[in-house]
Amino acid sequence: MKPFYRISLLITLIFSFSACIPQPTALPSTETSTGDQLAFTALTAFLDALHNGRYAEAAGLYAGSYEVLQGYNSGIDPDDYASLLQSACTINGFQCLRVKSANLEEKVSDKEYVFEIEFLNADDSLFVRGACCGGNETDSPPQSVFYCRVAKLENGEFRVVDLPPYAP
Repeated sequence: MKPFYRISLLITLIFSFSACIPQPTALPSTETSTGDQLAFTALTAFLDALHNGRYAEAAGLYAGSYEVLQGYNSGIDPDDYASLLQSACTINGFQCLRVKSANLEEKVSDKEYVFEIEFLNADDSLFVRGACCGGNETDSPPQSVFYCRVAKLENGEFRVVDLPPYAP
């Protein structure tokens, strides 16, 4: 094979394989404001940090309550947010999975955004939370779409205010 054809083949293969890797759905730039895009970026950065075990980074992107995590983890300093998030993802049953898609569901105000999210299991299948705690599918139907809020703080920064899905 001539070098030109090898390089062309290699480039084609790289683009082909990269197209197979699921990426979070981006917001269409023509339909969104800067605030929408910044909220989306904060959300996906937070979820990516959790999924990849960067808990200190995730704590810096989270402005929600730690009360539930403090209750689950009485042996952890209540102000050690990175450790609380680590326990949430590794022990407590919160699903810190890779994002399949994230779309703006509702802009409640200029300071609050609600996103609809789907997650992927480790085998790239869609994460579906089944019935919980002895319930059945009638009482608690399977769920694959989850919602997460992002808030614009007084200092203009965007932070996530909801934890990832919980599945005991």
